[in-house]
Amino acid sequence: MPIFNVSDLGAVGIVKDVPPHTLPPNAWSDGLNVRFFDDCAAKTTGYFQVFGDPDITPYGLFSLASDNKYNWIYAGLEKVYVFDGTDHINITRQETEVDVNYTGTVNDPWTGGILGGVPVLNNGVDAPQMWLPATTGTKLAELSNWPADTTCRVMRVFKSYLIALDVTKDGDRFPQMLKWSHPADPFAVPSSWDETDPTLDAGEYTFSDGSGFVIDCLPLGDNNIIYREDSVWAQQFIGGIDIFRFSKRFGTFGVLSPNCATEFLTGRHLVLAQGDIVVHDGISATSVLNKKWRRWLSANVDQAAVNKSFVVTNPNREEVWICIPVDGAEFPNFAIIWNYRSGAVGYKDIPEVSMISSGIVDPTIQEDWNDPEPWDSDTTAWGELLYKSSERGMLMASVGESKLYKADQSTENDTATQSSFLQRTGIGIPFKQGMPPDFTSYKFIRGIWPRIEGTLGGVVRIRVGTQNVINGPVTWGPYQNFTIGSNQRVDVLLSGRLLAIELASNTTIEWRWYGYELDVEFGGNF
Repeated sequence: MPIFNVSDLGAVGIVKDVPPHTLPPNAWSDGLNVRFFDDCAAKTTGYFQVFGDPDITPYGLFSLASDNKYNWIYAGLEKVYVFDGTDHINITRQETEVDVNYTGTVNDPWTGGILGGVPVLNNGVDAPQMWLPATTGTKLAELSNWPADTTCRVMRVFKSYLIALDVTKDGDRFPQMLKWSHPADPFAVPSSWDETDPTLDAGEYTFSDGSGFVIDCLPLGDNNIIYREDSVWAQQFIGGIDIFRFSKRFGTFGVLSPNCATEFLTGRHLVLAQGDIVVHDGISATSVLNKKWRRWLSANVDQAAVNKSFVVTNPNREEVWICIPVDGAEFPNFAIIWNYRSGAVGYKDIPEVSMISSGIVDPTIQEDWNDPEPWDSDTTAWGELLYKSSERGMLMASVGESKLYKADQSTENDTATQSSFLQRTGIGIPFKQGMPPDFTSYKFIRGIWPRIEGTLGGVVRIRVGTQNVINGPVTWGPYQNFTIGSNQRVDVLLSGRLLAIELASNTTIEWRWYGYELDVEFGGNF
C-alpha cells in the first residue's frame, strides 16, 4: 500500500499562469479566500463594521494620535469627518460657519500624510487642506502659504517637506513637475513654496526624460522614491543651491496609479505597475508575479476602474494586499495576498473599497467575554481589548456599502458567511517518494489523510478527482465531510492517471491545512 506524502502546503501558494501538471505537489492551481503562512494553507479571516455608520461615504482614510486619542479621518467627495473613538465630527472647511464642499469626483483620489503632527489632505482638484491644530474643535482649512491658483494631483510628506506632484498653475498643467516646500517646523506647515527665493529651500523639478506623468512618491530610507508612469526616480537631499538631487533608478517599470506603492520591510517597496507587481530596494527590482499571475492580472483587472487600484501592507500577517477591481466593479473588490516572507500568493474577496489604511483601529472596544471558540482551536486574539494598542490593524473604506470595516479579524464578511475553497489539479503521483511525477500510469486512489487544524468540530468538505489526460477534464468524486478533531481519513475509490483534490468551506469555522497522505496503488499502463 504505497503512501504518497504532500507537506508544506503554504510554501508556494496559488499559481495561475503555469499548467498545473508542471507545478510541485504542494502548489495550488485555484482557490478563493485563502492565504499561506507557517507551512500551511488557511482560510482568510473576514471583516466587520466598526465605528457605527459614517456620516458620509468614505473615499479616503488617514489616521493619527491627537488629543490623547487615536483619530481616523475619513474623506468623502464633498465633506471630511473624523472619528475620535466616540463621535463622528464634521471637520469640512468652512466660511462664515457654513461648510464649503469639496469638488472632487470618484476619479480624484485623496492623498496626503502627517507632517510633523499636522494632517495634510489633497484631492487633486481643490487647494490642499490642513488640520491645524489637529483637534476636533478645529475645521480643515486651505494649506497656509500654498501658492494661489495652484493645485496638484498628489501631495505627500518627505522628512519635513511637503511634496506636490503633477502641478497645475493658473490653469496650465505640468504633469511632469515635482514641487517641494521649504521645510516645516514640528506641528506647523511650510512657511513658503516660493522656488524663486534663494534664501529658501523650496524648489521645483521637471522630469524631461520620457513622457510619463509623475504619479506618486514614497520615502525609502533617506531617499524619496518618485514613481512615474514609465520609470522610477530617487530624490536625495544634498543641500546647497540645488537642495535635492534627482537620479533615475529604473526605466523598465513605473506605477499604475496613486496609492499603488507601499513599504513592506525597511528599505523595500512593493509597486503595482502596469500588468505586473514589482519589489525593489532602490537598486535592484524583481517581479513578484513572474509567470505566476501576470497574465491573469492583465486579463482580469477591470480596465475601466484599474486606476482606482491600491496596495497596503498588513504587517501583522507579513503580507501585502494588492487590491484591484474585477468583474465590472467600480472600486477594488479583490485582493491578491502576497506573503513577503515565503513569497506565496493567495487571494480573497473584499467589499468594494476605495482605500485600506493601516493603524490602530479603536483600541477602546472591548471583546465579548463569552468567546464561543474553544481555547485550543481559536486563532483570534482574546483579552480585555479586542484591538491591542501595540498592534496595527487595517481599516477599510467601503464605498459600496458606505461603512468602515475592520479587516482581517472576523470569521464572517460583515454578517455574511465567507466561503472558501482550495484546489489542485494535474498531480502526477510518482512511483516512489522523491521521484519525478508520473503521468502515464493508472493509479487507484483509495483514501486520503488530511492534516487539518482549526475549529474543533468544524466541518470542511473534501473531494478527490482524477484526470486521464494532462490539462484534460477532471472527473470528481463526491464531496465528503471531514470533521476537524474527529476524522482522520476520507475514503475514496477512484482511478486515473493524474490526481485532483479540493477542500471547500462555507461556514464560519477556521481551518489550516498542513499536508496530506494518499493511499495509492499503481495499476499499470492501459
